Amino acid sequence: MKTRVNILAVLLGLLGLGLVLLKMHTVIQKDDLDGVEKASYLIFMGALLSICIIYFSWKTLIVKFNTESRRVRFIYPLRFKTYSYDFDSILGFNYDFIQAKVKYKKIGIGTVDGKKFVFSDFGTDNLRELESFLVTFFEIRGQHFNKLSTELKYKELLFSRSFDHHQKGDAKFSLYFILVFCFIVMGIFLTASISRFNLVPMFLAVYLLLLVVFIIRKIRMVSQVKFLDMKKSTEVLK
Repeated sequence: MKTRVNILAVLLGLLGLGLVLLKMHTVIQKDDLDGVEKASYLIFMGALLSICIIYFSWKTLIVKFNTESRRVRFIYPLRFKTYSYDFDSILGFNYDFIQAKVKYKKIGIGTVDGKKFVFSDFGTDNLRELESFLVTFFEIRGQHFNKLSTELKYKELLFSRSFDHHQKGDAKFSLYFILVFCFIVMGIFLTASISRFNLVPMFLAVYLLLLVVFIIRKIRMVSQVKFLDMKKSTEVLK
């Protein structure tokens, strides 16, 4: 079992990064701003950009489970750090459900040495697959990795399944909205590229086309998502 990085989230992040850099380039080319104003704007945007890059680099996490050797590796590729544990050193896992304007699920894995490794919908492409695996091999714990009764464990699983049902509709709506937006912007960029013979809009249009492919892939994944099997999960709890 291995987690997969959410490629769509990476592409959206790179698009945001590209747009910020394009805006910074536009500001540099302006003649109506003096040197101090340009420098202030560029410092602010540069600092904001750096914070975002550092944050997402710090959070990117891949986990590999080996059921034969009963070992698990937590890999932070952009930090160049790897943590390795045997299954007996894993306390268990817990849930965190964020129900703001954008709903998403987080799963934390706790270890005996006090570390916590967190995955979410945004960073992990196969979070539901990971969840089913964890239910089979590890114990459900509370928010501070405290032990739970069988009844409370069942309630956690039940709430997780219910959350997935509600999130599925919201996710599909958001993805379709982004898809339509990409088509509109892609049309604008293509028109600008053809009329002005400019390669920048053409490059952005091609990038958006790639983004559209991954959005359609994500919509199919969301439509075909397998919800937690409560019967099997209940048997594991027993």
